[in-house]
Amino acid sequence: MGLQIMDMSTILLDQAAKESLAAPLDLNNVKKRKGAGGRTLDYISGEHAISEANRIFGFDGWSSETLEMKCVNEKQPTYIARVRVRAGGVTREGWGGDNSHDHENAVKGAETDAIKRALRTFGNQFGLPLYDKEENAENLTRGSEPAPKPRPTPSPEFKRTQEIVEKDIKTGPFYIWETKIKNAGPGANWMAMEAAIRNGKDKNGNDAGLTDAHKQDLMKAYKARKAEVEKVATA
Repeated sequence: MGLQIMDMSTILLDQAAKESLAAPLDLNNVKKRKGAGGRTLDYISGEHAISEANRIFGFDGWSSETLEMKCVNEKQPTYIARVRVRAGGVTREGWGGDNSHDHENAVKGAETDAIKRALRTFGNQFGLPLYDKEENAENLTRGSEPAPKPRPTPSPEFKRTQEIVEKDIKTGPFYIWETKIKNAGPGANWMAMEAAIRNGKDKNGNDAGLTDAHKQDLMKAYKARKAEVEKVATA
């Protein structure tokens, strides 16, 4: 059996993260758009939601997995997506949609929108109070008012746990694959590498215990590195 990598999105949230989630939403991060019937709707962007997830949970402290992606309009590329988000041992799902001038951007937009909607249920920083502003007035603030507190310095106990987890990550199959991709050159067996990643195998053909999110991240890195090497070769 291959090396097992610890999924940090299953680690329970520390007190600092809980306080950040409960802090009032800064209205300076809220945007407006026209809705049905000429109504003005408040929202936060998907990019901001992802940035907040990285700030609160940590870059390795949460994960997203696209469960469904469906094109509902070919003429004007329009997609809907269903995404599963994991953070702090909690799993949430969200649906999202978007359209664009091309399929690639429509897919990315739908995925980002779905991630934002899944994150919404985690707390104020992801726009939850916007769905009933009168009821949740105490969870909204302005930049001139007390803003959400920055994440306090982690406790010594949390730091020790984090060090153990990071050590497991840097000696695990995901890190090994990431390093192998970064070091791949003109002589790399790209087809074999792609097949191994998609099947979740290590370099010896054993099950590496990679999650779908890990595979997606590795495939993105693989495609970027392959394109970079091929570009240099044809220059």
